[in-house]
Amino acid sequence: MQNNWEKELGKALKESVGEPDAGRMAMTAEALHNAYQGKTRERIGFGGFLLRQVRFSGLKIWLLQGVLLCLLRMVLYFTYGSLKAVNQEKIPLLLCCISVLIVMTAVPFLWRSLRYRMFETEIATRMSMGRLTGSWLLLAGLGDAAVLSFVFWYTVRSTAISRSGAVLYLLVPFLLAAAGLCYLLGHVKPEHFCAGCAGMCAVLLLLFLAAGEYYPIVFQQNFSLGWGGICLCLLAFGARQCCFIQKRYAL
Repeated sequence: MQNNWEKELGKALKESVGEPDAGRMAMTAEALHNAYQGKTRERIGFGGFLLRQVRFSGLKIWLLQGVLLCLLRMVLYFTYGSLKAVNQEKIPLLLCCISVLIVMTAVPFLWRSLRYRMFETEIATRMSMGRLTGSWLLLAGLGDAAVLSFVFWYTVRSTAISRSGAVLYLLVPFLLAAAGLCYLLGHVKPEHFCAGCAGMCAVLLLLFLAAGEYYPIVFQQNFSLGWGGICLCLLAFGARQCCFIQKRYAL
């Protein structure tokens, strides 16, 4: 009895389904195409998306950078009481280390962006992963510039170091660390990104400490044309890595 029922149901289903209607299929395809085109017209531009990121992500990045600045100020206060009490020969070394640490504040957010690929946001905005990562770098860079400006102002105000020297020992290590971060972002697997950044940070700090111990003349320089050329090379290298990042994560 059950077998007969199954046979009748199968027969009825076969009879109810006729040949595909080419006209209806064409109408369906056209409707889907129009719907897709309508959605693509609503695509958010990079500028609009960046403004939204300021609210949802930029504030978090800037908050972390502000926390780092406060922690550095507290460590300095409880260790020396004032920046004036620090050995003036150690100020350039201190500025180099601060610059590297400032760059590292972007690492947790960039790692999260790579780890989860920001698929939800990408689907909503139809933007490539490269542009999304670029927005994180831009927001982090704006915060870094603000923090570096404050450190520069406070250093020049509180120590005997020249403005030219302060620019040199803040800018060159910052660009060096930023260029290294962009390189890792474009060439290292996401699961190894944090470890690579931590290793790079440790190597740079050890190099600065070794230079201060064995080659103190390194920290007796002022910003010059030669150092400006080095900064331009680091900027060009970082820009090249950013272009590579956009190509790597373009969808």
